Amino acid sequence: MSAHVRMTGSKSDRFACVFRWLCFIAYGAGILSFTIVGKPSVNNILTYLFDQPEMASGWPWLMYWLIGTFSPIILSILTWFVVYRYRARLLPHLIFIPAAILVHRLAMLLFMQSSSVRIEDMKEADAVILAVGYLLLCLVVHTMATVIAGVQIIRTWVGGR
Repeated sequence: MSAHVRMTGSKSDRFACVFRWLCFIAYGAGILSFTIVGKPSVNNILTYLFDQPEMASGWPWLMYWLIGTFSPIILSILTWFVVYRYRARLLPHLIFIPAAILVHRLAMLLFMQSSSVRIEDMKEADAVILAVGYLLLCLVVHTMATVIAGVQIIRTWVGGR
């Protein structure tokens, strides 16, 4: 169904379509703002880690950092794809929340073990700021989506639209 067909529906359908696009724009703006704010601290810590002699030989810590930082966004994109492709509303968001937390925590734990970064050291803890920001943003968005989908399902069961 094209966007034009959706926009020519009832007033509530048009509102839902516009609201959905505004939410996606706000979501993208949130990701962009976290990237802009977190870039200097991440750049500093990655430069510091690359300069360490014991870090230059082993690259697993960088892979773990990349997975831990970007996995919430990638899982979020996959979740939204499933929601729109298969018209599932509630279950993908419910699965996303623990899955994103689990993947993020495991990757960050492996990153800290392989790079000997301690969260107590403020300079070295900067490495996880961007990852935590992305995770929190994705969790807020998918929690709101879960609540909205739950309300829509309950309204459908009650008989209202």
